[in-house]
Amino acid sequence: MGYGYSTARELANKVLLSMGMKDMLSDSDFANTTATDQYQRQAIIFLEMVQKRFALNCNSSRFMQRKFTFTTNAVDTQYEPDPTDQLFPIEGFKPNSFFNVTASGANNQRLHVATWSQWREAYPRPDDMARGFPSWLIPVPEDGTDKVKVLLFPYPNGVYTIEGQGRLEAPDLTSGAQKLLFPKKYEHLLFTYLKIFLEQSVNEGRHADWGPMAEQIFQEVIRDALGAAEETEQIDIGIQLWSRHSDDSRRDYNPATDTVPPFNP
Repeated sequence: MGYGYSTARELANKVLLSMGMKDMLSDSDFANTTATDQYQRQAIIFLEMVQKRFALNCNSSRFMQRKFTFTTNAVDTQYEPDPTDQLFPIEGFKPNSFFNVTASGANNQRLHVATWSQWREAYPRPDDMARGFPSWLIPVPEDGTDKVKVLLFPYPNGVYTIEGQGRLEAPDLTSGAQKLLFPKKYEHLLFTYLKIFLEQSVNEGRHADWGPMAEQIFQEVIRDALGAAEETEQIDIGIQLWSRHSDDSRRDYNPATDTVPPFNP
């Protein structure tokens, strides 16, 4: 099923017009404080805040999930998996979603997922890691660069295409042409709360009647956007790093004798 998305200015204008206020005439006005009045600027600020708030509450919803691919090489060890056709950053990788989808690949398979601490505990000498066919994916902790990174193990020895799934992170609104994170099917949730915040700001008191309706809309969106039961049922992914020397997994990795686990779906 495909989704349609409104722009930030389109939704902000709907709320402004519903309150009898002047709408923004162009996308360039959205980021130009001298071209907008007080209420328009408040609508922009509130819309960004509302979208970020509900992105956290709806992080497991279908519309928050994105499939993406990235390509490896024989030089790098870490990669930045980010969709090229989206303005939104990816985070919260979904376990069991990573596959090697290299065209005509003889060893295409699902990648195991482990945490950074599990990997470093099992292999404290990453500089001694041999290159080979990647079998594991490890999300890299935040390093202050504001970029999501992953490490592949063994370090790739060539060009592989890796496909995965993650959830979106709500971006800052810097342009009226930016698409909303919420599809049109659910944007009435943003509309309702944006209207409440804006009416509270102008102190007209009309927001009081919107509270119960807003909560009902939120619950409806959460239920509908989770998807079918088979999509949301929890799965035990059984994360475990493997070593030939199970009695001493803390020792240094030995590329001459150590191997990676076989693929056992």
